[in-house]
Formats: sequence, structure tokens, C-alpha cells
Amino acid sequence: MIILPKDKFKKEALEGKLGQYNKRLKPFAYMLPDMARQYPKYLDSLYKSIITERLLEKGVVNTFELANELLESHGFFDADRYNNAAGVIDDYCKTGGINTSKGSLLEK
Repeated sequence: MIILPKDKFKKEALEGKLGQYNKRLKPFAYMLPDMARQYPKYLDSLYKSIITERLLEKGVVNTFELANELLESHGFFDADRYNNAAGVIDDYCKTGGINTSKGSLLEK
């Protein structure tokens, strides 16, 4: 379960992260989904985008339920990439990104 922080700075920073994730997805827009999902950066950004968007919309994300929803709707699911994405977003919510190994801290 990932819970949207009440801290205004973190909420705004997550909105900025969502924009970054969506920007990263643009180069893959011309590809068929079966082709695009072969690229690790695509899946990483896709899962982070979906999780962040749901979090900002609903205030909470049940990651188990969302995982099942994604598998059902897309017929494909990369558990390792999804779990990493969920962990990164959760860390952003809790610490501002202190524990992310390749990511950046939340910024405005």
C-alpha cells in the first residue's frame, strides 16, 4: 500500500515526477506495446507513471490490486520492474527519495 503524503511539497514533486515519466514514454509511442515492452526503460517508466497517476488521483494505491489489474488489462506483467517502480514511488512518498539507488530526490 502506497499512501500519498500530506506534505504539499512531496505532492507537487510527485506531479513533477509524473511529467518526467510520461516524457520518457514518448519515444516509445510509435511502437506496438509488444515491441515497446522489450525495453526496460519503457516498462520502468510505464509502471512508475501508472502508479504515480493512480496515487495522485486516489490518494492511495493498493499495489497488489493494481498489479492484478495491469495483468488483466494488458495480458503481460513484469513483476520485477513493477515491484521496483512501486518501491521507488513508496520511497519518494516516505523519504523524498533518499533510498532510491539510481533515481533523484524529489524536487519542485
